[in-house]
Amino acid sequence: TVEVSLETMRVVQCRGLCNQNSQYHERILKLVRRNMKQIRQRMAA
Repeated sequence: TVEVSLETMRVVQCRGLCNQNSQYHERILKLVRRNMKQIRQRMAA
């Protein structure tokens, strides 16, 4: 689960199974941050 603040467009939390970090935690965060501009654009559409 990835939670993003709609006010600041920043990742609030990122958790895997049983509320723990997954083995892909850092990769997921980087992916979301890299694509934040596109996420903003799609929200505005």
